[in-house]
Amino acid sequence: MSKQKKKILFLHVGLGVGGAEQLRYALLKNIDRDRYDIKLCCIKKKGKIGEKIEKLGYKVDELGQDHAFKNIKTTVRVIRYLKSQKIDILQTSLFDSNFHGRIAALACGIPNVITEEHSDHYQYRGIKFLPYVMSDYLLAKMTKVIVCCSETLRADIISKERLPANKVITIRNCIDPSMYRVNEPRDSVRQRFNINNDELVFITVATLCNRKGHIYLIEALKRVNEKGVKFSHFMIGDGDLKDLLYERCKDYGLTGKVIFLGAAENVPDYLNASDVFVLPSIVEGLPLVLIEAMFMGLATIVTDVGANRELVSDNVNGIIVPPADSEKLANAILFYFGNKRKITEFGLKNKQNAQEHCLIHTYVQQFYNLWDTLA
Repeated sequence: MSKQKKKILFLHVGLGVGGAEQLRYALLKNIDRDRYDIKLCCIKKKGKIGEKIEKLGYKVDELGQDHAFKNIKTTVRVIRYLKSQKIDILQTSLFDSNFHGRIAALACGIPNVITEEHSDHYQYRGIKFLPYVMSDYLLAKMTKVIVCCSETLRADIISKERLPANKVITIRNCIDPSMYRVNEPRDSVRQRFNINNDELVFITVATLCNRKGHIYLIEALKRVNEKGVKFSHFMIGDGDLKDLLYERCKDYGLTGKVIFLGAAENVPDYLNASDVFVLPSIVEGLPLVLIEAMFMGLATIVTDVGANRELVSDNVNGIIVPPADSEKLANAILFYFGNKRKITEFGLKNKQNAQEHCLIHTYVQQFYNLWDTLA
């Protein structure tokens, strides 16, 4: 008689374009489907990556609820949903999903709850985030395992939430190399935007929101432009700051130099057409997009947040600057104009370093080990 497969449910706010969502797709794309019975649920809508996951053959449910953690109706809806599923393991990702999912699991008597943490605990800064602090602190006690994307984040959570070390584990972010194919040649992309061969091309891939630091990047690009150097900057991502950033670029004379591409799907094409990747985040975990840029052989500029130093060493394979400092960010960008050989040197080192983060099958095996232990 064959052994019954364990049922695992992944709970997300949504599965739009983002690092954590891309990781979920990579995991499910490479998993042994005969090993577990897997289903997904989105508190809001499934999004583009959710649709891609469905094409892999997985069921993705939508609840169509407001995801805010303070919305009790959403928690009740998740409880009702979980009661209908009869699952062995609930795995949630990011704060709002972790909040609703953990409370619902407690109400439904689901003991095996895994939460994933993908970002620096920015909610611990300031009195207005006290509800986040308290809910995370209390709910962590009733969570079976917390999975962190980096050792830096793991140490931070153990310390701030006063948890036993064996409750918090690290499964480092990685990429699936098969998902990063270039379809349009470098020269073709540049010609499409009238970019000359002697121009340096910078690129940022991130949601257009406050915690990604775009405001400081635009301020830095204003300073760079005033130096009279030739450059273009691809800005990939969408979000609440889109209109503000458009207007700021217009006011600063950056129209045409900063190229907003929205939520582009062919990101490897634009990475391949660029020289330097810039990540101006205020908070981070272990950025998947940084690993992607390194894998594509780009030099880097990153802020000193999250686990960025686990990937980038200052003046070895990139430049590290303080967060929210447009002047030092501008200086880092200008550094590459005076040291163009460093672009090639850093890019080669980054491509080599990224190989250790391309072990998708190791990433999958670590989750197998975790699920089998709980089940």
